Amino acid sequence: EEIAIFEARKLNIPIVAVVDTNGDPEDIDHPIPGNDDAVRAIELFTSKIADAIIEGKKDKMEKELLEAKKEEEVSPEEEAAPEEEVVPPEEGQATPSEEQAPSPSKSSEEEKKDSGYAEPEKST
Repeated sequence: EEIAIFEARKLNIPIVAVVDTNGDPEDIDHPIPGNDDAVRAIELFTSKIADAIIEGKKDKMEKELLEAKKEEEVSPEEEAAPEEEVVPPEEGQATPSEEQAPSPSKSSEEEKKDSGYAEPEKST
C-alpha cells in the first residue's frame, strides 16, 4: 500500500482509499472510512463509486447534447444573414473591383497571352 501511495504522489495522481482504524489517513487525499478487510464492504464501496461515475458521465452527455442543440438553433440564423465587414482600402491600394476589372486597353487576345493561356491544338 505504501508503494502505491508513493507512486501516486510521484505522478500527481489524487489518492482515494478506504481507511480503517489501522491505517493513516494523513497520506490519503480522499479517505473513505470503512473496513477494508471485508469483501462486502469493498463491494459496497466499489458499486457506489461506479454508480457515481456512471451518473456523472450521463449528466455530462446530457449537458453536451443541450449545448449542441443550442448551437444548431443558432447556426441557421447565422447562415441566413451573414455579416461582412467592410474595410475601406488604404491610400494607394486598388479596390477589389479595380483589381478584377479588365484593362480597357488590352484586347481579349492580349489578356490570354499575358495570363499564359494557350489554346489546345486541334487534332485531325
